Amino acid sequence: MTLNIQSESYTNPVAFLASHKGLMVKSGGITLSHIAKAPDPITAKRIYHAGEFVGRITSSPSVLYGTYGEGVRARLVTALAGVNNDVVWTARTVGTGGNAITIAYVDPGGNNQPLGVVVVANAITVNLATGSAGAITSTAAQIIAAIRASVAANALVYGELPPGNNDGHGVVIALAPTALSGGVSPVGQAASLTTGVIGGVANTSVIYTAKTKGLNGNYIQVAYAAGGFKTPLSISTVGNGTAANPYVITVNLACNGTSASLVTGNINAVANTDITYTSRLNGIAGNNIRIQYDCPAGAGAALGVTVTGIGTAALPYVILVSLATAGAGVATSTAAQIIDAVNNHPIAGLLVTAAKTGALDTGVPLVDYGPTTLAGGLDGVATSTIAQIIAAVNAHFFTSQLITAAAVGADTGVPLVNYGAVALSGGAEIDISMLPDEFGILLQEVDVTLGNALGGIMYGGKVISARLPAAPDADVIAALPHVVFSVENA
Repeated sequence: MTLNIQSESYTNPVAFLASHKGLMVKSGGITLSHIAKAPDPITAKRIYHAGEFVGRITSSPSVLYGTYGEGVRARLVTALAGVNNDVVWTARTVGTGGNAITIAYVDPGGNNQPLGVVVVANAITVNLATGSAGAITSTAAQIIAAIRASVAANALVYGELPPGNNDGHGVVIALAPTALSGGVSPVGQAASLTTGVIGGVANTSVIYTAKTKGLNGNYIQVAYAAGGFKTPLSISTVGNGTAANPYVITVNLACNGTSASLVTGNINAVANTDITYTSRLNGIAGNNIRIQYDCPAGAGAALGVTVTGIGTAALPYVILVSLATAGAGVATSTAAQIIDAVNNHPIAGLLVTAAKTGALDTGVPLVDYGPTTLAGGLDGVATSTIAQIIAAVNAHFFTSQLITAAAVGADTGVPLVNYGAVALSGGAEIDISMLPDEFGILLQEVDVTLGNALGGIMYGGKVISARLPAAPDADVIAALPHVVFSVENA
């Protein structure tokens, strides 16, 4: 049977049509899938309703159509040895989650065992009944009834006899745990990641959601990097968004920190000899640096700097400044000369920065000083709040194209530890083609209870949105540019 519906000859009234003018329909009709349409829970009939958005099922090897937004439920059709003993098991929920359900028939290996059902997570085990001699007695129909009687199992799957002459009275045999398969997400799914509370700090949970639906979102990872020193909040990315080389979005958290320092004060009450030494080592490492001046007893000594130690609490760095002396053995090095000598020394210059404390650096310290330790160094601690992280991710020129970030609850928390990298997950491709000539609005009710059946679709015209079984979303509207979705009486 072939439908050959033409726009100029289509005259049957359809409730959702606002007008027959400009009606565009697909010639030749389409074949609607029996498997893709779930049975009504009351009537057990499989009905496609007029006004449903339908498209070609991309995962089907045949050219079959299914309802957009319904997806495909996972199924398992048993093929046991024997007759009239097979069952079609179908996941209750649409999508890929049904592919995780397994069903097993177990021979208990004893006499007069009762039929029973055990469910652990997504695993359904049917313990088969046996007779007085230990032979299995459970039929397909009895197993279906037992599954329906089990609240946990019935929530996962429903069973029905295959079409044809199978009356379900055949005795089954053992079946190893077997997964349902073929479940497909209804309209595609965007991958997401919920961080949860990080490091035990309240109000730090964020949900990251891929900008586009599909598997590609599963190839995005998010990480937080803390532990910097006086660093601003920034975003960095690596990777190319593939399974082998996923995008890794690293949020480099802003961190504070304090550098150790030492203010010598005017030495021996000589004016303008006050120098401030600031550690160039981050945080507490600078607390293991000491400054010492030595005024040699001899005459004619040159100004010099030496560094000893390894920078630990037990063996701190000691920067020793040997002051220049005149002929009489009196120090002649000014504060300015000391500053220059320390800052230009190949080792001391890497450990500290020396600068005059006051307005002048012309004084000459005439006595020994120190050794005195720099103090006050503190390691950096993250200061970025969740609100700041979210704003940075959503505003970044590249990451804003990949994901959106939103707080789970309040956004005032400050994550203090590293996180991740953790991948987004759950991304699934849409299984319904929305290409031109493969997607449209079903024009009539079609019963596929007994198998695949033909129908007709429109892809152009004016319809009343409120009379459709489901409102069109943005993807549907974009896929049907020749359809005008109007309101009643518009």
